[in-house]
Formats: sequence, structure tokens, C-alpha cells
Amino acid sequence: MKLVTHGRINHDLKENETSFDLVVGLDFFFLNAALAAIENNIRNMGEPRPLNLNRFNYTAFLQKTIGRDNSRRLMDEYALTGSFRRFPPELNHTFFFADVKMKWNEEAQTFHSVEPLGLANMERFPLNTYVDGFLEVRKTRNEDFLSLILVPSGLTSEGIGPEWYFFTYANNIMQTIAASPEYNDMIRSVSPRRRRMNVGRGERPFTYILAADRRPFDFVRSMRRLKE
Repeated sequence: MKLVTHGRINHDLKENETSFDLVVGLDFFFLNAALAAIENNIRNMGEPRPLNLNRFNYTAFLQKTIGRDNSRRLMDEYALTGSFRRFPPELNHTFFFADVKMKWNEEAQTFHSVEPLGLANMERFPLNTYVDGFLEVRKTRNEDFLSLILVPSGLTSEGIGPEWYFFTYANNIMQTIAASPEYNDMIRSVSPRRRRMNVGRGERPFTYILAADRRPFDFVRSMRRLKE
């Protein structure tokens, strides 16, 4: 799995609080049909909250990755039409978030999101909408840990909600589960060999598996505690 970030850090000396305003790209080997199911669900959310890409962190990331002139041309296209005529391959990520607000929790030693996630695209398919959910990243000396939950139906005050997709990564294993039995059956039906990514000699193998039923609920509870 690869994690790409770009953005700004703010440290409040009075409150001793560190916050982040980020663009985040996640890349990992996964089942295309499962990604398509997530993308279709998010695209057809009942009450979409449009994401405006014309924000500093996004345009700064574009300039960094494709150059100032190309970035200006793309944003001019976006301003005129609300989309890109030709999707830039540099933005092609499994999940690409153009607006992620995060904080650092010293006690838990974790970065965690504190607002809905601004999802710009999944792979080359634009979405440009805010989605309820949480993103957490923990870094240790030897390993990175990441958890993500997307809730197209909207988070409820208790539990999660009727529609959600959960991912958690550690030790080169991506675990996933969703509220949808069809999604879970898709993951379950893929043979272990096909769920394993081919890597070079000496590299650690990557695979994805179905997560335990309780994992997303434990994760949401832990994120809510961090926000209290």
C-alpha cells in the first residue's frame, strides 16, 4: 500500500494541538468489481455534498505533480465545465481525497480525521463529494497502520449506518468488510491466490482478506472517543 499526502500543518501553542489540512492519495491492489460497487454507491448518495476542487491544497498538489502550466490549464477547465476533459493520470489513486482535516492525538499516537472526507475520485472516476467516515493513520518505527471507513448513507448517532465500507491495513494485509452482503460475497469468492499481489523477489507479499464483523464497529467507537 502507498500513501501520498500534501498539505498544511498548524500547531496551536495555547491548546498544544496539531492539526492538518491535507490532500491524501491511497493506492493498493484490490478487486475492481468491489471498487466499482463502492464508487457507484457513493455516486448515487441521496444527499450529495459537492466538493469544490478550487482550494489551495489541491491546486498546490497539482502544481507539484504536473507543473504550474498544466495545473493552471486543468483548473481553468474545471472552472468552466466542472470537470476535466482528460483525467490526469497523476491523480489516479485507488482513493484520492482532496480535503481531509486531521488531528494528532498524543496519547493514542495517531493521526485521525475530524470532519467528513472530501473524496475527489476513485481511480480515474471523478466523484467530488464529501462522504461521512473516518481515516486514521498510525506510524511506528517498523510499520504503518491505516484504517478507513466510508459511510455513503451518513453516520448515525449510534452504530454506523445502513451503508458503509471499511478497510484496515497492517503488515501488508488489507482487511475489508461492508454492510453489503453482496460486497462481502465478492471478496469471499476470490481465491486466495488471486487476492495476492505479485511482487518482486525480496519484497513482502500484499494480499486482501475479509475482515471480522466487529472491526468497523470497534473502529468507529475508537474514532468517536478521540473526538470527545
